[in-house]
Amino acid sequence: MTMPTKSVRQYTAKNMRRVLQTLALAKKTFADANYFKGGQISLRVTTEILEIILQNTRPFEELSDGTIYLGGDAKGVHWATTPQMLPCEATHFHAAMTLHLMNSQKALDYSYADWWIPNQEVGTILYQNRNNGMLKGSFDGDKFGHRRRGIWLSRTTGNGWALIQQFDGKGEQMPFEPSNEFSVRPVRKIDHLIIQL
Repeated sequence: MTMPTKSVRQYTAKNMRRVLQTLALAKKTFADANYFKGGQISLRVTTEILEIILQNTRPFEELSDGTIYLGGDAKGVHWATTPQMLPCEATHFHAAMTLHLMNSQKALDYSYADWWIPNQEVGTILYQNRNNGMLKGSFDGDKFGHRRRGIWLSRTTGNGWALIQQFDGKGEQMPFEPSNEFSVRPVRKIDHLIIQL
């Protein structure tokens, strides 16, 4: 992601609030005139404005779209996750298929279609920061009292097993037969944000 020049950052920061206010006013005007019919205006944030948002958001805090910012990995890719894991455990195949279907329907309430099973590096980030910021408590269990043993990772081994990220002990990444059921924590690369106004 290319860093904007100082003048561009200053200009963008100065005008971002005005853009948001204008869109909010447009939404109110459309709603009052009965043209909007209960819909939402979505602001797709990219490039310079996205850089400013990420620079001003601490890792493991909430982004303006309601997701949790995980920071950047060693390659400079920025990641986000959902506030909670999916409310079920699944086999590795069904975990991947569930996210695929949710992406096709944009069914996770954030209007994104790019949620995935974490890779190993993101799994490590989640484990090492499980007690930080908005991640704290989100790996402990669900509202039904089910203990979370681990989450699926995208990596598979040569014998067809799949890795999980454990959250007990040393947080090892261990291979399991993919027919086992583990938790699913969706993550996405941040190349844009969608903010509902």
